[in-house]
Amino acid sequence: MTGEFAPRAGTAWQLSAADTTDGGGVLSLVCAHAIADGAAMVDAIVRANGAASGLPVDPAPGIATAVRSDLRDAAGQLATVGRWVVSAVVTAVRSSLRKARASPDTASPAPASPSTESPAAASPTAVEEPAPVGHRWSVPHVVAECDSAVFARIAKSHGGSTNTLFSAMLTRMTAATGADPIPVALPVSARSDDDVRSNTTRIAQAAFPADALAGRDLGTLKDESKRAYRALAAAGPPPVPLALLQMLPEFVLRRLPVPPAASVLASSIGTVPDEFRTIGDLTATAIAASAHYPGIGPDELASVGRGVMGWLTDAGSRTTVSVCGLDPAAFRDRTALSEVVTKEFADWGIEVRLW
Repeated sequence: MTGEFAPRAGTAWQLSAADTTDGGGVLSLVCAHAIADGAAMVDAIVRANGAASGLPVDPAPGIATAVRSDLRDAAGQLATVGRWVVSAVVTAVRSSLRKARASPDTASPAPASPSTESPAAASPTAVEEPAPVGHRWSVPHVVAECDSAVFARIAKSHGGSTNTLFSAMLTRMTAATGADPIPVALPVSARSDDDVRSNTTRIAQAAFPADALAGRDLGTLKDESKRAYRALAAAGPPPVPLALLQMLPEFVLRRLPVPPAASVLASSIGTVPDEFRTIGDLTATAIAASAHYPGIGPDELASVGRGVMGWLTDAGSRTTVSVCGLDPAAFRDRTALSEVVTKEFADWGIEVRLW
């Protein structure tokens, strides 16, 4: 990527290509996550390649229609926030009344002193020491390519799926932190046919036990992943409505407490359609995907967990695992991350080629 994206100004994606020394080539498509998540990008490219019709686009409305639409949208958001405020106040009053009835003659105990530890510092992968290479450090990124059939066979032999093996490998890369269990974020796409939303990804929160990771027990990890997916499906609306967050100015949003981040994000793109990896008479032999933070500094990593982020993509006979190391102490540079990734694949008996 040669520059920063500015979706509001129309700079939202970049397509580039390069030749390789073996006579092949590399094609790169990068876009701002604000305009498309992984599923949206795959869908857009498949449609652009003629495999499906384009998404329906409403004609630009007139000024009067646009103003009425904006007013209806504003009224709806204000109603959502108003209902949330009323509900929050009622809940707080009821809670106070219950406590008063339960102990009318007893003084309430003094509240515990608030922790001075930031949410990210409480995260098992957070580190206190400064980045070993200071402000010059940048997020290392490694792509590991392997045989799809071998990857699937190894996963099955350990009682799991390719997704479970993938998330287990990433989590084992952070196991040295000593956390048990290790929190793992599993993105799930809620995209439907002809969905025009730019982002439909939700996150299932799993917790992988250390003994299952050490013993490469993918059956246990698969069960835990299923539990996380069921919990996500049964979850209600977020505690704070998105409409309220959209109304807050940026300086307020920066001061809101950051929830504890997972140590691992394991995002499976899955098997991409042939229409995604074919342009004209050329077909990609391997495809890698990632969605990370180029240029982010060590001081900003607290909000994203300081662990690892990874993406699994299957294209025909080749599978790729893209890994970003978000811990400056554990992954000083690309070489250090490459050593960790290579060792993890070797531990499972999978031959790998690094990009």
